[in-house]
Amino acid sequence: LFALFGLTAFSAPYPGTSSSLMTNPEKGFFYGNQGFRLGTLNSKWLLNSADSNLQIRYSNSESDTASLVVKTDDLILPLSLDLYAKKWMKDYYNYEFIVLGTRTFMENQTRGMVVDLMNKEKDKQIRQVIYLKDKKAVIITCSDTTKSFLTTLPQCNQLIKNFSWLEATTPTKL
Repeated sequence: LFALFGLTAFSAPYPGTSSSLMTNPEKGFFYGNQGFRLGTLNSKWLLNSADSNLQIRYSNSESDTASLVVKTDDLILPLSLDLYAKKWMKDYYNYEFIVLGTRTFMENQTRGMVVDLMNKEKDKQIRQVIYLKDKKAVIITCSDTTKSFLTTLPQCNQLIKNFSWLEATTPTKL
């Protein structure tokens, strides 16, 4: 009984409202209405800003130069992960980024693609991770100065490992 009351202590007066744990980006559950979860709880990433395009910016409590951006992209037609990523590869060069490498991976039964980039002119290194499901893309971009990136990278990777798509549930008929 006390366990039940402990769970309700985090509840909002109405589910999904702003005071609910389920919509708090600092707790990592904010993305539930977008179909995925990103576990930022107990990480070094602190909410910095959010805009109406569901682009969420986090800053790192241990670095003034590190940043993490989570953006969603609703597609008109379903694409494969490879085709979606290839669409963006051309743009990296336009922004003077050098592609250091790409690879696909599986984590939490979810296929993703990592793109590592560097911009020598701006002294910036980036790890971008792309997840794609049906007509929804999630792009997680972690960046820092070239000098500090190797320190920031494990914190980025930990957050990436916490990503998972939420299963759609069908309401039960009464």
